Amino acid sequence: MTDNKSSEGKKTISAGTVIFIADVSDALKVLKAVQHEARKATTALKELEEQQNKNMSSPRQLPVKPRRNVYIRS
Repeated sequence: MTDNKSSEGKKTISAGTVIFIADVSDALKVLKAVQHEARKATTALKELEEQQNKNMSSPRQLPVKPRRNVYIRS
């Protein structure tokens, strides 16, 4: 059904109404789960970066190997 309306010299023609209903609850749950995991990963990366910066700022110490008792027989 076409409806012609005139208000202040403008015409509006309506050909009908389209109703779109979508269930996006599952998609929202998945997106929230992805967001949660991304936050956890970001937190872990920040902690790793802080630890690396801390290690780089302190003097580097190499691990000391224990000496074995070596006896020379003559």
